[in-house]
Amino acid sequence: LLGCAFATLSACSWAAYTVVGKGISQRLGGLETGALALFFGGLLYLPVVALKGAWQPLNGSELAVAVFLGVGPSAFSMLIWYKALEYVDANVLGPTQYFATLVGTFLGWSLLGEKIGLAFMLGGAAIILGLWLATRPARSEVT
Repeated sequence: LLGCAFATLSACSWAAYTVVGKGISQRLGGLETGALALFFGGLLYLPVVALKGAWQPLNGSELAVAVFLGVGPSAFSMLIWYKALEYVDANVLGPTQYFATLVGTFLGWSLLGEKIGLAFMLGGAAIILGLWLATRPARSEVT
């Protein structure tokens, strides 16, 4: 139950983040907004690292993984997200975040040989249906 509550809170937080980010990205530009979000997010994370006592030097492979994760799925994605917000309404762009689950699972299957079961296939179909319903153009009402 606690995990479901955190997942719901996370989705609501991201929705608010996207709606607020829409206005900022239109004023400052998507790349600038993404860079600011990454910078201030990193600053906010530093006290957590310091309090946990997790500040320690990384070896070469750990540093490579950290740089990849920081640049690839984090920074690059954030910059693309805010650039898209310059041009696309938040209510259309927001639901597309659920493609990440499908892409991640597909990469696990294709690159790591992970198994995909019926539950994932049904969930994937539900995600695709939900995305289509949430992002399709509104029908013009006939009077």
